[in-house]
Amino acid sequence: MIVDLKVMSVCNFDCAYCMNFNLGYSNIQSSWYSIIDKLVDSHKVDAINLTGGEPLLCDEIVEIVNYAKERGLKVIVSTNGSLLDIKRMKELSNVDIFNIGIDSFDVDICKESGFEPKGAKYITKEHFKAIIENCKDVKVTTVVHCDNKFDLSVSSVLKEENISEWVIQNCQYRGEDYYEGDIDHSGSYSNIYHCISDEDFFDYVNNNLTNINCDFRVKGGMCGFLFETKCKDMNIKISYGEEYLPCMIHKNGDVYIGGELKFNIITNDFDIGG
Repeated sequence: MIVDLKVMSVCNFDCAYCMNFNLGYSNIQSSWYSIIDKLVDSHKVDAINLTGGEPLLCDEIVEIVNYAKERGLKVIVSTNGSLLDIKRMKELSNVDIFNIGIDSFDVDICKESGFEPKGAKYITKEHFKAIIENCKDVKVTTVVHCDNKFDLSVSSVLKEENISEWVIQNCQYRGEDYYEGDIDHSGSYSNIYHCISDEDFFDYVNNNLTNINCDFRVKGGMCGFLFETKCKDMNIKISYGEEYLPCMIHKNGDVYIGGELKFNIITNDFDIGG
C-alpha cells in the first residue's frame, strides 16, 4: 500500500486548476524520520509518494528518500520536473519512480491555463527525455481541463519515449469546504472554471491513446460508469495501478483524509486502511 507524504506546501508553479491546498506549516520542525518509522512499523505500508506543493523544494528531500530506502520502502516522487537537472537526479538516485506532472508541452496552452512558473521554466521535450534517460523509472500524470482538452502534445512525445505508465485525470472541483484553511494558493477556487464534462474527458482519452507504448490509468475516482463503458466499447484498456491509502500525511505528523484532520501519527498509531 502507498501513502502520500506532503513534504512541501509551496510550489514554484502557480497552476490555476491545482487541486492541492496549502496549510501553511512551512516553519514547523520536520518529523519525517518518526513518521516513516511509524509507517514501517504499521506493516501496512510498503511505499511512500513524496508530494507537495513541489517536493523538490524541500531541503530534506534527499535525506527523506535515503532514510525511507534504508527502512525498506519503495519511494515515489511526484514532481513537475522543472528542478530535475542532472545533479539533482544523481542526488536522488534512490528514488524508484519519478511521477512527472505534464499537462502539455505547448507553452501557449500552459499560459492560457494560468500555468505560470514562479522563477521556474516550463518542462521541455528535451528536458523530459533527459529525465527518462537518467532515472530508474518514470511515469507521467496529466490533468485534463478546458485549455488542454484538445491537446495532443503529451501523447506525441510519449509515443517516442519509454515510460511505465501514463495517468490521466479529469480536473475536478472539490467544493469550498475542501479548501477551508488554504492560506497561500490563489488558484484553489478557480479550478471550478477549468473543469470539463465526462464526454470531453473521454474524447481526450480516445484521441490520445493511439499507439501509446505504456500502461494507461485513469486516476481512481475520476471516471464514472459511462466513461468505463465507453472505454470498454472502444477496446481502451484501463489500468488502476497500485493501491493508495486514502490519506495525506503532513510534515508535523497530521493525517488528513478528504481534507479533514483525523489524527497525528506522531502521537497515535497509524491505523487507517489496509
